[in-house]
Amino acid sequence: METENKTILGMIISNAVSFKVIIILFMTIFLIIPLALIDDQIGDRKKYEAEAQSEVAKGWGTDVVFGAAVWTGAEKSIYASMSDTRIYIDSKEKKRGIFKVPVYVATLNTKVKFAPPAEAPHIKLPDTGYLTIAVNPVTSIQNYRIRDAATGRELKAKVDDYGLRLPVTELANKDIFSNELEIEISSRGTGPVKYESSADSEKISMAGNWTKPKFTEQLLPDETKMQPEGFEAHWSLQSVPKWETSSRATRNIGLSHLWISTDYAKVERAVKYGQLFIALTFLLMFIVEFTSKSKIHPFQYGLIGISISVFYLLLLAISESTGFDIAYGISSVAVAGLIVFYAGGFLKQKKFVLMLLAEQLVLSGFFYLLLGLEEKAFLIGSIGLFAALAIFMSVTRRLDWYSGTFRLE
Repeated sequence: METENKTILGMIISNAVSFKVIIILFMTIFLIIPLALIDDQIGDRKKYEAEAQSEVAKGWGTDVVFGAAVWTGAEKSIYASMSDTRIYIDSKEKKRGIFKVPVYVATLNTKVKFAPPAEAPHIKLPDTGYLTIAVNPVTSIQNYRIRDAATGRELKAKVDDYGLRLPVTELANKDIFSNELEIEISSRGTGPVKYESSADSEKISMAGNWTKPKFTEQLLPDETKMQPEGFEAHWSLQSVPKWETSSRATRNIGLSHLWISTDYAKVERAVKYGQLFIALTFLLMFIVEFTSKSKIHPFQYGLIGISISVFYLLLLAISESTGFDIAYGISSVAVAGLIVFYAGGFLKQKKFVLMLLAEQLVLSGFFYLLLGLEEKAFLIGSIGLFAALAIFMSVTRRLDWYSGTFRLE
């Protein structure tokens, strides 16, 4: 009879444990809903941010594209034989509501020299030609200046639909081949900054006080220097010199991304780890429940899971005012403190409360590390998950799930 009673008791405990596991799994899945709602809120905030960027761009400018100097006329085109170009991007932030939008003034300084084509070394160009420096859009131009490098004389150019145009008649001796020109153009914008190279031989450098440049993929820099106060990039390009009747294919260099790396992207990535954060916390609570002999109600599991979900809502809200790093620290401490305060009310032993606190801090630190490791996040995350699973299996490998006790052997 006693053996039969033990068997019945074991079945009851086993069923209770199985039922508790099913409830915990259900709550873990159910908590996807608040995480999804927070993810939707992030999408809305990103939409508002994009609208703020668009509004600033309307008043300041969008993309800026500079073109190399080209002589055009008589159905022929002559491209510079030598060009030394420097572009400096002076960026700053403008606020629209709570959102920061980077704007800039890009200043192009270039020295160009033209050589007659090899097939016609003594050619004399007609007076109807123009030296054209394309700028798109022309409305972005703030000021410009073209000078004769030898004499320092300023030449009169005009802005038209294509950019700047300098009549050949402005040049000394009306001869483009006997002049080295210095060109300076300042334009303002908010989007990518590009330079279309077409000279036979060209050295290009780009610098600015932007700390996270992303260069166009068509032609990456030969050399880059990243410093806390800004960046430098250098290109050296060559083309086959020739007298052409059609436009030469240009090669684009420049920055393809100038928006601020917003914290919404980081918060969005953090939310993706939310369910894993909740699952690992529930695992620890499950172990604590068995080892401490405390009874943790499913409702208490649920409240702690919701607290972790609220962490991401706090992270989103606070990061808009303080930035991601500070917001992550404040939210982590606040939620971990709340969970420990709550768990202290139903866990009988202080060591288990401290164990829960340590787990929250370790998980918060681990996921913060993952968010900063863009390239190796998958590798480190996989290793971390494996380590967590190994710890859980090691701790529970002597657990008798039927009796709810640990076997000594």
